Amino acid sequence: MKYFIKSALCIISLAATVSCYNRKNNNIFNIKDFGAKDDSITLNTQAIQQAIDACSKAGGGVVLFPSGKFTTGTIILKSNIEYHFQAGSYLIGSARIEDYISPEGDNNILLIAQNQKQETLRVLLDGTGVTNVSFTGQGIIDGNGNFFRDDEYTPLERPMPWISFRQAKNITIRELTFQNSPSHVIRFEKSNQIVIDGIKIFNHPQSPNTDGIDLVDSRNVSISNSFISTGDDAICLKTNPDGITEHVVVNNCIIQSDDAAIKFGTGSAGITPLLQFQQYKYI
Repeated sequence: MKYFIKSALCIISLAATVSCYNRKNNNIFNIKDFGAKDDSITLNTQAIQQAIDACSKAGGGVVLFPSGKFTTGTIILKSNIEYHFQAGSYLIGSARIEDYISPEGDNNILLIAQNQKQETLRVLLDGTGVTNVSFTGQGIIDGNGNFFRDDEYTPLERPMPWISFRQAKNITIRELTFQNSPSHVIRFEKSNQIVIDGIKIFNHPQSPNTDGIDLVDSRNVSISNSFISTGDDAICLKTNPDGITEHVVVNNCIIQSDDAAIKFGTGSAGITPLLQFQQYKYI
């Protein structure tokens, strides 16, 4: 099905104003300066992490992904950083599951469906506990999803979800392209003040569990001016039994999904939505 959402899905209101790190700060950390190789073969996890850690130690700034193809495993994000992708830059998830790590303790379990299935959390970008983070630029983040499913599109052991923000605040994602994800593309849990604007998500329509954007127990969210094409729900709102998802606006997006364009979905245990749809039409 194809949907055009000209105006909005509104759950009460959007009350947050998101501000990200000020780029006038001169702290710019180019990942190539820390040894990252743009040959699409070298595993750059350590070099990229060193750039992020150095930026964080300096009090924040910009981590720069220049033009080129950079392969990586799990990256731990830090607060007060703009992750900027120049045109022609590719951040490519490793094709090897062993290059993805799981958080320690209770944070390493992801509930896929309420009372159904749990999977070990392994992610490409781990944004647990971060604040004041932005992703900007004209680059592409590619998940190498074909390596994590068989010829019948049955999922193999894989990063799940792909990009994760947990207990995060003041997050902005603008203009980037996300493609070929092995699982849920961008997942927010217990997070607040989120702006997603002008992004593109491309997943094969048969790719399993490739939700575009999942919001779990999260609030004050704006998703606008984006194109989302997925092999599962494009935008899915979920809750845990003791949580709530609220204050969400979806505006001026083109959505293509083999399942649901916007879903109050599997795993929703405590959601009580108040909905208002305006100028919602098919294409």
